[in-house]
Amino acid sequence: MPQPAEGQARRSDHSTAAEPRRRPPVAITIDSPTRARISDEIRTLLDRAEALIDFLNAADAPLLDLEPDADGEAEPDEASAQPVTLAPTWAPPVTIHRPTRAEMRAAYRRNGDPVPANLRSLLGRFVA
Repeated sequence: MPQPAEGQARRSDHSTAAEPRRRPPVAITIDSPTRARISDEIRTLLDRAEALIDFLNAADAPLLDLEPDADGEAEPDEASAQPVTLAPTWAPPVTIHRPTRAEMRAAYRRNGDPVPANLRSLLGRFVA
């Protein structure tokens, strides 16, 4: 085992080497009016969440068909047996901007680069 440099103590000689670092305990005290206010806010939030769930269930109620389809009759109110998807397969067309020859020539000239032969003119002649 290598020895420590001169003037340095070995790790095991260090006084805190064997002791784990401990953080002092953190105590948060909440007085009773604050505790009551927090409890009331939590109760209000839970009541609102329950009301929202009830509202959404009521909105879905006309679409639910809880009757079993055991008799084999056709049910015209069921629009489709396909599940509703959140991401329809249709997407708006993507528009891609393809720069014109003039725009590409202008970009080369703006950068100070030589204009390639295929962009100089329609037949490749030099255009100043």
